[in-house]
Amino acid sequence: MGQEPAFDFSDWIRLKLSVKRSAHRDIVDEALNQIQTGKPASEIKLNTTIGVLRDRSVGWIVQAIHDIKNPVTIQKAFEMCRIGTSPEALARLRHLREDNPELYAELTISDPEAGHTRKRATWAVDQ
Repeated sequence: MGQEPAFDFSDWIRLKLSVKRSAHRDIVDEALNQIQTGKPASEIKLNTTIGVLRDRSVGWIVQAIHDIKNPVTIQKAFEMCRIGTSPEALARLRHLREDNPELYAELTISDPEAGHTRKRATWAVDQ
């Protein structure tokens, strides 16, 4: 019977480092953009809303995948990140818009400065 290849923790460390570097790059870019527009240092604010971080994190992961170039490591990393979701948690997520409109708005906005929002995802369980 075939044996699964050993998990290479050096790749795992490189994956985490790549994500950290990408996140740091976004923070530096955001701060520099504000500085270049003439904003005083005391007024520089980083956008840490859930929607912006959610959108940026996709780029961080994609960059890490390109940096690692090891499908086994990438697959193992995602397997290690899985968490179980109970039916109760899924029900609460489905009703989040009605139960907690403020949190729902924060999760679904993609550019809070411009007020742009994403379309609501259609969940198969909604139907």
